[in-house]
Amino acid sequence: MDGPAHLYNANIIAHLLRENESLSEFYMINKFWIPNWTSHAFLAVLHFIMPAWLAEKILISLYVIGMALSFRFLIKQINTKSVALSIMIFPFMYSFLFHLGFYNFSISFIIFFFTKGL
Repeated sequence: MDGPAHLYNANIIAHLLRENESLSEFYMINKFWIPNWTSHAFLAVLHFIMPAWLAEKILISLYVIGMALSFRFLIKQINTKSVALSIMIFPFMYSFLFHLGFYNFSISFIIFFFTKGL
């Protein structure tokens, strides 16, 4: 449900970066970085070179790959003999909140697992 809103916001950001005069009358890019902008910024950059539906699929694919790698990194840091437990993340990758389109929340787990493993 939130996924299309992320695509819409990324589209607005991409148009503002292209200096669209009609949109700049109503919208302005906030100069302060907000953590919730992660997916919007990524989708806006991808929106310059590909359609929105493909940009979202790439974001989702990178989330799945990043989640698997970050959790594997964490497990490996805890105990090198328990690497087989890395597959335990797969049931949690496609959570209810991820399906609702809470991409920034889901991406935060990638950062969490990497930082926890350091």
